[in-house]
Amino acid sequence: MAKTTRFRESRFHLLWSLLSWEGELRNRRLQDVLGLTSVQASRLIAQFRDEHPGAIENDPAKKRWVPAGAPSAVASGELEDYLGTLEVEDVWFEDGRVDFLTPDRRVFAAVREACVSKAGLDTMYASMTHPKGHRRLLYPHTMVRLMQRWHVRAWCVQRKSYCDFTLGRMSRPTIHEDPPPALPRDADWEERIDVRLGAHRALGIEQEQIIRGEYFGGAVARRLRVRRSLVNYVINDIRAAIDPKRQTPPEFYLEVLNVDEVQECLFSSFQFT
Repeated sequence: MAKTTRFRESRFHLLWSLLSWEGELRNRRLQDVLGLTSVQASRLIAQFRDEHPGAIENDPAKKRWVPAGAPSAVASGELEDYLGTLEVEDVWFEDGRVDFLTPDRRVFAAVREACVSKAGLDTMYASMTHPKGHRRLLYPHTMVRLMQRWHVRAWCVQRKSYCDFTLGRMSRPTIHEDPPPALPRDADWEERIDVRLGAHRALGIEQEQIIRGEYFGGAVARRLRVRRSLVNYVINDIRAAIDPKRQTPPEFYLEVLNVDEVQECLFSSFQFT
């Protein structure tokens, strides 16, 4: 029964996502996404209506179901979840992102195993100071995916501190079988701080309004709650100026409004090793 309920809820979650991002439910669309027959798709919509009475209404002219009431009432599901329903042949959509930092499968699997089993990871690691690489013994706890990098947060035995190690610089990883030592807590990972973003001060009033609409939904600013050890990477990825006199539009349309509060997170302490 529990498995059946979870299966039904996952399908309803998909329907909410389609309603939220496409603004409609169509029988043909559900057939394509879920591999259903027309009858099965119609039955699924009927079950959804029974579970959520008044959520959708029929639009017979266009042979579809649409949200009943304000669009915000059906705002559900992350955009990435919705995009996962799209097929390569969907001609209206093109993913122009270039992902050239996909980690090696063997490295990924070894790092994941070390994180899950709380084991050590013995690996060759190349750095700017040791470009040919040297052995590192790490005790990882979390893999991190950012916009253009994968890294792992780990205790480094050689450096006796928690550091960030990019997966693309690892080679020949093996699981270290000896039991892990007693490790200190990773305070910079556990603590979260606010990063406040606003439109760059050098923009004109009308330009500022554009940026507010594009990035903040019309609000004056936006607050991100970020782990201390990730602050530097997040700011770099979104290209927000931390020195607005030197970092100016058009290269930087955003700026960090609370630089003084995040300053200690921006430099060498949190760079890749």
